[in-house]
Amino acid sequence: VEDTDGLRTQPADGCFIDGLARAVGPVTLLTPVVRRGDSIAWRSLEGYRHIPGPGVRVVEVPDDLSGGDGLVGSVRRIFGQGRVVVDALAEADAVFVFLPSFRGALAVFLARRRAVPVVAYLGSRWHRLARSTWRWHGIRTCLRPAYEAVAWLLEHWTIRAADGRMLRGAHLMRVHRRAAGPSKEAPPIVAFDVEPGRRPSDRGAAADSPVILYLGALRKVKNIPSILGAMSEVWRNHEGARLVVAGAGPEEARLRALSEPVTVGRPGAVEFLGYVSDAGRKAELFRRADVLVLASFSEGFPRVIHEAFASGVPVVAPDLPEIRAELPSGAASLVDPRDVASIAAGISHALDPENAVRMVRIGDAVADAAFGQDPVEVAADLVRSVSMRTRTEVSE
Repeated sequence: VEDTDGLRTQPADGCFIDGLARAVGPVTLLTPVVRRGDSIAWRSLEGYRHIPGPGVRVVEVPDDLSGGDGLVGSVRRIFGQGRVVVDALAEADAVFVFLPSFRGALAVFLARRRAVPVVAYLGSRWHRLARSTWRWHGIRTCLRPAYEAVAWLLEHWTIRAADGRMLRGAHLMRVHRRAAGPSKEAPPIVAFDVEPGRRPSDRGAAADSPVILYLGALRKVKNIPSILGAMSEVWRNHEGARLVVAGAGPEEARLRALSEPVTVGRPGAVEFLGYVSDAGRKAELFRRADVLVLASFSEGFPRVIHEAFASGVPVVAPDLPEIRAELPSGAASLVDPRDVASIAAGISHALDPENAVRMVRIGDAVADAAFGQDPVEVAADLVRSVSMRTRTEVSE
C-alpha cells in the first residue's frame, strides 16, 4: 500500500480486496505501507491509485523497505510483524493469506490453533522466489541454501494446513493436489477491462517497425538486461523495431544506463515509460504492441500473459515449469531466460506473421478459459465454504 500525503492507495488489483469485502464482510488488510521517504520502494510503487473502499481497513505491518535493516534487524522485524498478526487474529472470523511470507505462515499457524477458518492464496513457488528476490549479501549469502529449504517446507506446510486454497495455475494445483479441503485454481486478477486488440493481420507496419513490449516491475528477477541484449539480434532483421519498457522499480536507473550503448545510432529504439497505472493507457499499450516479452528467472504465472492473450498480442515467455504447465503447445514462444540468443530467437519467431496469427488464435482460447471465472467469486466461495465447515466441526 502506498501512502500519498496521508491518503492510502492500493495496487490496481486492490479491487480484489474490495470485492472480497463486499462479498463476505469487512476486511482488515495487514500490509506494509510505502511512504515517500522509502525511495526504492516508492519508485517501484508510485502511481498506484486504487483507494480502498469503505469495507477495507488498512493496518500497517512494520517493515524496512530500504533493505538496510541487516540480519538481526530482519529477525526483529519478523517478530514485530507477528505481534500485529496476533492482535488482528483476536478479532477475525476468517483469514485470507497471501503467500509467500513468514507473516502469512504465522497467520495460518495461529488461525489453526484458534480454530479460525483460513484460506491461503499461492501464486508462485516460495523457495524459487527466494533465489532472486531476497537481498543476498554478506553473511546472508551463506544462509541462502538454508533459507530456500525453510521456504520450501513452510510453503508445503502452510498450504496443507490451510482449510482451503487458491492456487495460481495448473502446475501449483498438481504440486499441492494432496492437500485436504477444497482447492481452486485462481483466475487472473486483471486491473483493466481486457478487450480484443488488433490482430497481427491488422498490423501493417509490424514487419518494418514492430513494437516489443515489456510490462512489469523493474527488478533483477525480471532479467530485463537480457531482453536489452536480445534486441541487438532482433535489429538485424527488424531495423526499425522498438522496445517499450513499462514499469518501475529499483533497477530503473541501471537499465537506462545499460540501454544507452545498445541504442547508439538508434534514437528512440528503447523507451522507458515508468509505471503505467491508468487502465486505459495500459490497454492502449497492448493495442500498439506486436509482441509481449518476458524473461524472468522466476515467476508464478504472470497475469500480464493473460492480458496479452486477451488483447491479441503474441507472447514470448521464459520456459519455467509454472508457465509451461499452464499453456497448450504453441500458445507462446518459450525461451531460456539465461540465453540471450534464445530470447532473440523467440522474439523473431513471434514476429513472423504466420507464427503470430497461430499464437494469437491459441492465446484467445487460453484467455477465454482464464477469464471465465471471477477471482473474487472464487475466493468468496472458498471463505464461505471453509467457514461453514469449521463452524460445523466446532459445534460437533
